Amino acid sequence: MDILGQSNQKPKMIEAQPLIGGEFPGVDAYLEKEKADRDFYTRAVALEGRSLGVPGMAQISRAMENRLGIIQSGAAGPGRFNVKENPDYRDPSQYTMTDVLKGDGQFAVYNPQTDMLNNQKSPVTEKDLMNAAEAIRIASDRQTYMNYAQEQELEPRSVNNTGFRTDKAFFDPSQQEGKYKYGNTIFNQSGYVDY
Repeated sequence: MDILGQSNQKPKMIEAQPLIGGEFPGVDAYLEKEKADRDFYTRAVALEGRSLGVPGMAQISRAMENRLGIIQSGAAGPGRFNVKENPDYRDPSQYTMTDVLKGDGQFAVYNPQTDMLNNQKSPVTEKDLMNAAEAIRIASDRQTYMNYAQEQELEPRSVNNTGFRTDKAFFDPSQQEGKYKYGNTIFNQSGYVDY
């Protein structure tokens, strides 16, 4: 014992048992949902922007990240981006990217009748999915995205993107704030608020 009456012996290390699937059904269900959300998001970004490469997909993903961040922070309600209110959520932080992607009439790749992403004439490739995953990684952190945008000489305002549409889409007066064109896509910051 030392002067404070504490033991001089080093604490004994015990070996922790790894978690085995099925032991904690709540955790397993949460992890499955997280994986399903991530897969859905990755596939949606690939479908929406594969013709634009990683830089274009990163701009698309940044718009999606901003929408989710604005809703989760409570800076604006889900209705701002036509996301359905979920009465089961105790607070806005429970909204997920899947909720955002399923917003009413917001993303052309989502089909509300089937509750699935639409099939395309040419299937999504593994490379498309890898590019989408990289774009999401870049866009999910504001500073990482800003650094990437500067390196790629993307519009500086793209960090605040909230919307995008092809240049062939009908004119929508609500989608005009800060608009700029990248490839065949017109991006905008309509509805953006700091969060």
